[in-house]
Amino acid sequence: MKILQRWLDLCERFDSLVVRERMLLFGSCVAGIYLLFDTALIMPAGKEVLRLKEEIEVVEKKANQLATEKQVFDRVAARDPDANLKRERLKLQGKLLQLENNLDELSLRLVPSDKLPEILRTVSEQAEKVKLKSLQTMPPEEIDLGGKSIRLKSMAEVTTNYVSGDGKSNAVVNLPAESVYRHAIRVQLEGNYFEVVSFLKELESLSWRFYWEGLDYRVAKFPKALVDIELYTLSTGEGMLGGR
Repeated sequence: MKILQRWLDLCERFDSLVVRERMLLFGSCVAGIYLLFDTALIMPAGKEVLRLKEEIEVVEKKANQLATEKQVFDRVAARDPDANLKRERLKLQGKLLQLENNLDELSLRLVPSDKLPEILRTVSEQAEKVKLKSLQTMPPEEIDLGGKSIRLKSMAEVTTNYVSGDGKSNAVVNLPAESVYRHAIRVQLEGNYFEVVSFLKELESLSWRFYWEGLDYRVAKFPKALVDIELYTLSTGEGMLGGR
């Protein structure tokens, strides 16, 4: 009864208020109810939302990091571990092919070292007026070309130089970067000027090719002269360059 009486008293007091006072009282009640609702429900819910957003951001960062690491691992897995070795192998194969081409160029029609003395004897026998005084076979000499060019004089240049008197003309041949063997023979011929020139031209006309180094012409008893010339051919350590 007391509660009901208090409620009736409040209603009478509210009815006795003017409209403005009623509006203020109603607004105060609404504000109080909102504050109570905000404190009890909205603020905790908002804090929970913020916490969840922070957790989502952390998870997204970890997910992005894992995705980046996965891309790195995928690239590493897709990469051939032997790629560098394969590139080096291709490079070496290219150098080997170039080396073989240089050897083929050098060995074109090059006379085998074991046939050089025989060829000289045959040519000298066919030359009626030139006498082969001596023929000395030199021991093979291993030379390291180091991938550089050396100057080689062919028999065609021997004849040209001998006739013209110009000893400076020579040919440049690119040699492979490996050791080769130089097989030389020293020959002494006897004959007059024109006979020696004819003999050298006969050597020039041969299908085989060889090189020379040094030519010494001196008159022994006019019109006869002695001619010392060193001829050589080349071979590899495993086999002859010429005679393929």
